[in-house]
Amino acid sequence: GTLSFEGESWDFDGYGLRGHVRGVRTLGGMHGHTWLGGIFPSGTAFGIQTFPRPGGGFFFSEAYIYKDGVMYPSRVIHAPKMSFDPDQGDYVIELANDQLGLVRITGRDKRLFWWSMPAWGSGQMPRWGIDPEATTVMRQAVTEYELDGEIGYGMNERSGER
Repeated sequence: GTLSFEGESWDFDGYGLRGHVRGVRTLGGMHGHTWLGGIFPSGTAFGIQTFPRPGGGFFFSEAYIYKDGVMYPSRVIHAPKMSFDPDQGDYVIELANDQLGLVRITGRDKRLFWWSMPAWGSGQMPRWGIDPEATTVMRQAVTEYELDGEIGYGMNERSGER
């Protein structure tokens, strides 16, 4: 692609992450989500999506690891839950695959912002920042990831109830 800004243009090769969700989504009982993805200079990449249960475990989870040109569907062993701490520090992601075994990735949010979400179906717009009256808050970040000593970057989106 090409990026143009203030009269200058730069060509680049890149990667993207796009949700392909279609159809009706029943969100009643949804307590939050975790959606992470990252890529490393070697070309290794990962992605996860979870909807955590309040007492532990997941209503839904899926993950993949892309390594050496092969896509490995994976199981989410551990994913970070929503944190309202802007200085959360490092957190751990653990994915498992029969061929790769346990894959441990460390993340640290570098650029972070918050959305306060109204009740589902209320018709109200989300607001920037953490509103004490919001029922759900979403945290979005550009994230630095480490896997086997290699540093990569990606995204982190998590939500949770107040």
